[in-house]
Amino acid sequence: MQIANKSTRSGGSAAVFALIGLPFLGFGCFMGHKSVLLLLDWHAAKAWVQADAGITSIELEERGGDDSSSCLVVATYTYTYEGTPYHGDRVGLIADADNIGSWQEDTFARLNKYYERGEPVPCYVDPSNPRQALLDRELRLGMLGIHLLFFLMFGGVGGGLIVGGLVSGRRTRAKRALEQQHPGAPWLANPAWASGTIRAGTGSIAIWLWIIAFFWNGVSWVVPFILIPKAIDEGAYWFLVFLLFPVIGIAIIYAAVRDTLGHFKFGRSVLEMKSIPGVIGGNLRGNLVIVGKTSSIGAVSVTLQCKRSATEGHGRHRTTNTETVWSDSKSVDSPAMFGGRITLPIDFEIPYSCPAFGEHAGGDISWHVLAAANIPGVDLELDFEIPVFKTDASDPAIDRAKVEKEGVESADRNLDRYERPVADTLEVETDMAGNTCYRNSALPSLGMLLFLLPLTLGFTGAVVFFGWALIQGNWIALAGVFAFGFFDLIFWVVILSFVGSYYARVTPDALVLERRFLVFKKTRTVSLAEISTVSNKKSVSSGERKWFAVRVHRASGRTVTVLGMIRGEVAAKRLVRQIEKRLPKRRQRSGNSAAPRPDTPLLHAIDQ
Repeated sequence: MQIANKSTRSGGSAAVFALIGLPFLGFGCFMGHKSVLLLLDWHAAKAWVQADAGITSIELEERGGDDSSSCLVVATYTYTYEGTPYHGDRVGLIADADNIGSWQEDTFARLNKYYERGEPVPCYVDPSNPRQALLDRELRLGMLGIHLLFFLMFGGVGGGLIVGGLVSGRRTRAKRALEQQHPGAPWLANPAWASGTIRAGTGSIAIWLWIIAFFWNGVSWVVPFILIPKAIDEGAYWFLVFLLFPVIGIAIIYAAVRDTLGHFKFGRSVLEMKSIPGVIGGNLRGNLVIVGKTSSIGAVSVTLQCKRSATEGHGRHRTTNTETVWSDSKSVDSPAMFGGRITLPIDFEIPYSCPAFGEHAGGDISWHVLAAANIPGVDLELDFEIPVFKTDASDPAIDRAKVEKEGVESADRNLDRYERPVADTLEVETDMAGNTCYRNSALPSLGMLLFLLPLTLGFTGAVVFFGWALIQGNWIALAGVFAFGFFDLIFWVVILSFVGSYYARVTPDALVLERRFLVFKKTRTVSLAEISTVSNKKSVSSGERKWFAVRVHRASGRTVTVLGMIRGEVAAKRLVRQIEKRLPKRRQRSGNSAAPRPDTPLLHAIDQ
């Protein structure tokens, strides 16, 4: 019933979105019509015949208020074509007032010189209709760009809302039909689930990112570069701050390109469920079929995750929080590649106390199967939304504590299977004395650096600009220095923390640790005898990708970082295990590597 109510509301929302899209589409079509007329007039005017005209009056009219004033050149003139005199008042291709660029002011200054000297000015006459003439047939690219921008933005939003509403309405009707055919089985009322073959949601994410990138860059690039030259001429240098928005637009394009490449690489992958749905108090079994460039895939981290999304507050204070209710992860070795397709069996036991998919009093519950692997280029990151419900097969005896215990034991077995961390995450070598050495870069990923660096440079430019204005005596700029300087300092600290590398050598008696930064190096030695526990902690995350730091805790209470920026919790936990094996005696792990308390859900046995 909850699913049906949600479908009913979706149908009403679809009609509302379609109605909202109509005025947007109408205005977009109007601006598109103006763009077409402008181009047709410009093309036709190129063939018009030049003649001499005498200006009889000219004026530069200012319209609007002080904050949004616009100008319009108004002129009258006389000209003769094939012996017949005519009167004209059309100056340019566009007869509307505007403040885009300086065309109105420049044209007035140029024509006014002819008027004051009493000299004839060139005009252009339509030979097929001599009553039509104009004094300037220049195509104003700025105005054309504004018209096209409004056409694409409003037309795109309106068309998208209408198409989205129609598609959503069609899907809602299909769901209602399936609900009537399968009462009491909401997992069969969803066409995406009914067949048992579920596709990853990579393509939809890439589409939304491209839509956001299109509209953001359409505004952030076109408008500033049209308005900033005029603002500089008028001394309004604060307009340069708007250059930050194109920098953000570049970051959005990068994210869109990355997700698009990921979709092209693995977008055909599917999750084949052996039984529908996944059973709470039972099992989720199936096959993860990864299709694409699979030759470089080694171990794949597969996670079954339950999330709750709850909306709180009203109006501007309305916020939506998403939390992980329960999750379990396993590391699965990929078999030998065959034809660009690998099949990984998955089997998860789900506690009886977990909530079912759908709407609940505490928020919306969704279940996902996540697959991730570190590979060259774009990493494997797949997300499948799956049906998980209580059925007649649900067994209350499969409780949370049992599953958590088995999950931890399974995690330990997965860690013990590997003698060393993932090769492309950590460099592992042996020195001349036979000691094991670990090394990794402090840079999480080149993509993260390419995202942060332009943004940081933009904030630095804003700080320099406001600082220069402050030196000139503009004390208001002090607020800009503090506001942009605060975030700029944080960004630079983060970027500088990515410089250099970590190095750790495990000897029979101690850990020899190095943190290298350019030509500088800091070395410290930690005796194995004084280490009480070893743990890992998340340092940085980007979407589903996470980086961890492995730390040792001394008996004195001090904590020392062994290695930082380790990609994936599996690799971090393996390193924790390797260090623990070298301790004088087996110690209880702490932090993220400790076993969960019986009264706490197992959020992550292995996250990556």
